[in-house]
Amino acid sequence: SRINDLSWNDAGLLAVAFADGNVTIVDLAYLQSGRAVNEMNYNWQRQGITCFTEIRNNKKDVSMISVQWMPSTDNGRNILALGSTIGFEIIDLSARNVLQSL
Repeated sequence: SRINDLSWNDAGLLAVAFADGNVTIVDLAYLQSGRAVNEMNYNWQRQGITCFTEIRNNKKDVSMISVQWMPSTDNGRNILALGSTIGFEIIDLSARNVLQSL
């Protein structure tokens, strides 16, 4: 599917808006460490491949037009704004740290 928009936030989350109506969020925080990937342990190398969230739109003929992380605040919230051909959504992904420990 065609990529319509990309947005990267301060926490290392990359959001990708696709023309097919889906949004994928990939955790690329390891790239902000300043170290080469081959110098990191296997868990960090694997993170970019396995740590992602996909938001699917079940309606036909809907395209995600834009995706934008809201500006970071001191409380570290990860708020994502999604714009599609049928409207917009605001999603709070701040609890992702809880999910990482499972």
